[in-house]
Amino acid sequence: MAFANAILKKVSNFGTIILVPCAVGGTSIREWSGQNSRLRRRIVERTNEALSYGGKIRAILWYQGEKDTETEQGRDLYPAEYRMFVRRLYEELRHPQVPFIQVALASGQGDPEWLQSVRETQLAMEDIITVDAMGLPLQPDGLHLTTMAQVSLGNMLAHAFLTSYTPYRVS
Repeated sequence: MAFANAILKKVSNFGTIILVPCAVGGTSIREWSGQNSRLRRRIVERTNEALSYGGKIRAILWYQGEKDTETEQGRDLYPAEYRMFVRRLYEELRHPQVPFIQVALASGQGDPEWLQSVRETQLAMEDIITVDAMGLPLQPDGLHLTTMAQVSLGNMLAHAFLTSYTPYRVS
């Protein structure tokens, strides 16, 4: 909601914002990237449902990867699987010409080098806008963002969207 509220605060005539949440905690990128991924299919189905009411896709927001920092295998598979996920998602959404805005991880669950490797993949992705969550406050579990950090992240995502999406570009 912080994302939507920040947009509406800066662009009062933006219109209705429908967020299509599809988060599934504790999932690896392989679960999203596979040829017949039920998770990715769920994104497409829920998006198409929202579009059936007359809306349009204006951005894709993505925050995932902590699970892939748990093992060396997860880290090693992440780059190719992430690229495949993004390609397949755009294909299945019929190539929307919208920004893909990802969040670079703030935390991980395994070796700190595995977290850094996943972050490097995220930060190096071409044609993807990145908002870096590193340094935002974490809950005592050391993994999840605090509520205030989530609000800050929503504002950061809104800023990234508004500076990248031509009809609403603000500085």
